[in-house]
Amino acid sequence: METTRLRFERLCEDTVSIRTLFTHLARGENIEEETKYVLWAPHFSLHDTQSLLEQADEHWRDGEAANYIVRPRPGEDGAGELAGKTELAIDWHRRAGELAVFLRKPFWGRGYADECFHALSELAFTQLDLEVVEAECAVANDRSRRAIEKFIEAHGGEYAGVLRNWRIPDGGEPLDSHHFSITQEQYLTQK
Repeated sequence: METTRLRFERLCEDTVSIRTLFTHLARGENIEEETKYVLWAPHFSLHDTQSLLEQADEHWRDGEAANYIVRPRPGEDGAGELAGKTELAIDWHRRAGELAVFLRKPFWGRGYADECFHALSELAFTQLDLEVVEAECAVANDRSRRAIEKFIEAHGGEYAGVLRNWRIPDGGEPLDSHHFSITQEQYLTQK
């Protein structure tokens, strides 16, 4: 998939080496800040990264999730670099998808999260015929909340409120989360 400024490649060993992905998810001067609100811990070994790739492949095969790595396209600062990863997790029983975006700090503030939300929502609504797309973020994560609100409001979606003790990060305490949603009809009407 591509947007105006981003290229999305399926998260698998054919598109990114284990070592490259490990470095992206484990190291860097800002890794603690970058992963402060995500539900996974920075990777400590290649085994962690191998497990992530295996899980992404299994979810892809089973139709449970579409995971992508994100790279800026030519003309963008950092073109071709691994900027982050994004996911559309699918709940077929509810006909719903959940959006998730992780970007490294050098790629923050560029509006890339919004492009990820658009690309995955387009996939969810036009290719998979899902009825609802949801996004959430930790209550303390103001940056993500602003990005999600911008996207949801632009498409007539709704803020559901705070869900208490909704998510538990790896090895952490339960987190309260802001929850947002948009329906297929809202998205296609505002497209």
